[in-house]
Amino acid sequence: MTPKVSVIVTTRNQNQTIGQALDSILSQKVSFPFEIIIGEDASTDNTRAVCQEYVERYPDIVKLMPAAPNKGLPKNYFECIEAASGEYIADLAGDDFWIDTKKLQMQVDFLDSYPDVVLVHTAWHTVSPDKKTAGESQIQPLPQTEDGHATIIRWLRHSKPLPVHLCTAMYRRTDALNVYRSHRDFLLNQLIEDFTLTCLILVGRKIGYIPVDTLAYTVGGISISNPSGALDKSRFACNSLDVTYHLADMTGTPRRYFETAIKPLVHYAISLAIATHSKDEVKSALAVCKKHKVRLPLKTHIKLLLFSILHRI
Repeated sequence: MTPKVSVIVTTRNQNQTIGQALDSILSQKVSFPFEIIIGEDASTDNTRAVCQEYVERYPDIVKLMPAAPNKGLPKNYFECIEAASGEYIADLAGDDFWIDTKKLQMQVDFLDSYPDVVLVHTAWHTVSPDKKTAGESQIQPLPQTEDGHATIIRWLRHSKPLPVHLCTAMYRRTDALNVYRSHRDFLLNQLIEDFTLTCLILVGRKIGYIPVDTLAYTVGGISISNPSGALDKSRFACNSLDVTYHLADMTGTPRRYFETAIKPLVHYAISLAIATHSKDEVKSALAVCKKHKVRLPLKTHIKLLLFSILHRI
């Protein structure tokens, strides 16, 4: 039976949490068939063995992507989308878990009722890596449906909380595939798959919102968006800045809608590059700014001046 929904789970070195994530999907109360596509990305612990146990227990539901050398998150994620067969796609990271057993049913009903909506998302709350400390639900005062470009602007402004947490979302698979096939090289060469995919999928479309908390989102651990070293932090921040300007051009969003709001990101990216004490890293960060003709804040100029004096640039 063809699944109505494909749930994509990307995971790497999460043997302590992947079982909870999968259990939260399998506990969903639905009136339709669904599948789980696990993209296990060359873990060095026993994450893959745990995933294989779920394949054996639920062979008609759980599918594990073939073992392969480390792909990186974007390639792993989009290969899972290509392998999916559901009309709709939902996501869940291997260290997060759903808390509402009606999540999938609510979102399928929503998308079935609103054919002009390409993606529907919900609220969430944060949880510590040990799952003992939870934050408040991030319920936003958003309309039930709105033009997708309003959300694109929030993304480009790097608004808090996240405009869309992809692990709370459900979207139409054909639209995601069209975006991926049209912008494959761009999508595979970025670090932030949720930012890029949601912005591009919303161009000319509507987005929906259900003000219900459905996700426990783990924060505080090491991840793509929260790297540990100064060099990785610097490169992630510079990539965020670079992607912001590229997406503005790709979505036809004038700079006046976001440029003032992201001045702190500009300063942060340059400051992180300076913190590496690497001339090459600073030059790389400045190259991103030069490419997009980004105006540096005064305090950033001062930091760069001090750096150039200390390092005799």
